[in-house]
Amino acid sequence: MAARLVWDYKIILRGVAQLVARLVWDQKAAGSNPVAPTINIVEVFFMRWFLHAKIHQATVTEADLKYVGSITIDEELLDKSGLLAGEKVLVVSNMTGARLETYVIVGAKNSGIIRMNGASAHLIKKETK
Repeated sequence: MAARLVWDYKIILRGVAQLVARLVWDQKAAGSNPVAPTINIVEVFFMRWFLHAKIHQATVTEADLKYVGSITIDEELLDKSGLLAGEKVLVVSNMTGARLETYVIVGAKNSGIIRMNGASAHLIKKETK
């Protein structure tokens, strides 16, 4: 499973500027001093995560504790699922219920590899679904 964060800095910065301008304008209209407008962070930053790809019932073929973090996935599987190298993914074990977030590394094409790397190999081991 994977989630992609939809984030556009220009829109957020424009939104912050518009919000500050609106607050200052509202305070002027109300007759108060707009020196320190109060900004509600919830109004400014609103992010949603959407599932855009899923690899279901895959079996971990390898686990490498000595590698630094991540999950290595066969390039063919990445192409079919739409996941990208470096993309943040949520990995869930159907056998143990373990959940972790990591990033994708591209494995050799048509190798069938799904390898848990680093500390994640303690949670989701070889042959785990």
